[in-house]
Amino acid sequence: MSDHLQNSMPSENYVNEKNEKNEKNSASTAALKSDLVLIHGWGVNRQIWLPLLPLLTPSFHVTLLDIRGYTPEPDSQGFTSLTLEATVDDLLQQAPEKATWVGWSLGGTLALKAALAQPDRIDRLILIGSTPRYLVAEDWKWGMEPAVLADLMERFHIDY
Repeated sequence: MSDHLQNSMPSENYVNEKNEKNEKNSASTAALKSDLVLIHGWGVNRQIWLPLLPLLTPSFHVTLLDIRGYTPEPDSQGFTSLTLEATVDDLLQQAPEKATWVGWSLGGTLALKAALAQPDRIDRLILIGSTPRYLVAEDWKWGMEPAVLADLMERFHIDY
């Protein structure tokens, strides 16, 4: 794996880009690798997955996606909607045609919605700490209290 992938943020072009190790493999070995999409959680961006790349890239073509509004670079694409549907559509446009999707927290909620919207695009779905609703409500007792969410937001802001 190149130092670029180990020590810095993947470029914007990293999405759907094969790493150097993949390019050196034979066509038959490369054909055995399946696509793996990683979607970060709330309050962070795709950088959260960087420590896992050395473990994943020998076996998968990895695509790191950023949820709109969480990119480390300024958003230059001028999106106008942050609805769930628009966000999922944006992720589907960036993802490989068929892949295993891994979503952490909010990323898992979005991956689940993508699987419901276009099931033929998702081979497998892996959800890590995901929930269909974050805050407690009359019809959802498993959510967190608003004060806990406010504290979490403050801690993410400090850490990331």
